[in-house]
Amino acid sequence: MGIPIVRCDVVSGEIVEAYENIKVMADYNDISLATAYYRTGKKAEPMDGQRYMFADAYIRDFPDTGAANMKKAEEKMIMAKDIEKAKTEQKAAKAEPKTKKMKHKARKGEPADEFPEPEEDKTEMANEVNGQPSEQANNQTSEPAADMVNHPPHYCTGDIECWDAMVSAFGAEWMKAYATVTAFKYIWRAKHKGRFAEDMKKAAWYEARAAELEEMTRG
Repeated sequence: MGIPIVRCDVVSGEIVEAYENIKVMADYNDISLATAYYRTGKKAEPMDGQRYMFADAYIRDFPDTGAANMKKAEEKMIMAKDIEKAKTEQKAAKAEPKTKKMKHKARKGEPADEFPEPEEDKTEMANEVNGQPSEQANNQTSEPAADMVNHPPHYCTGDIECWDAMVSAFGAEWMKAYATVTAFKYIWRAKHKGRFAEDMKKAAWYEARAAELEEMTRG
């Protein structure tokens, strides 16, 4: 299961969010495990007055309130099975001010306009009028294309992607060198494999991972 992670105020110690483990924290924030470990490290800079901490470190740094706050946070902890539900609630919370504004317009006697016609619906209707199949219909009859650069399916067959497992197993310094060499390899072969654009994107991906690991190790 792993050690729980909290996002808390650096001064008061108030817990904003709690996660079942670091993988859930990474999935919820759409970041890699390497970035998640970096943000949870002691040398990571606070963001907007808040920082991520492992639960044991949090309780140690806030001895007066940490244990009590952690117990309350456990009731609302984001679990792996609830990750999609939590993301939906997060999006709803961000959209709430717009909903309140529309209701306020309705009270003043103005049209609330709560159900504007989405742009994609307009395009779909126009295509149907012109006798062209809609994009939605096409999507329903074909599988989504695999992302061969950022998330190749043959490297995503388990609970953790191959890259994150390698960083955890071999360490940031070794993987930084590996990423640099691999980026060079993709640039070298790009003109000879018949997939120039894809190979150049892969090279850029590995260069980005090398930069990310450099920032992590430099702290």
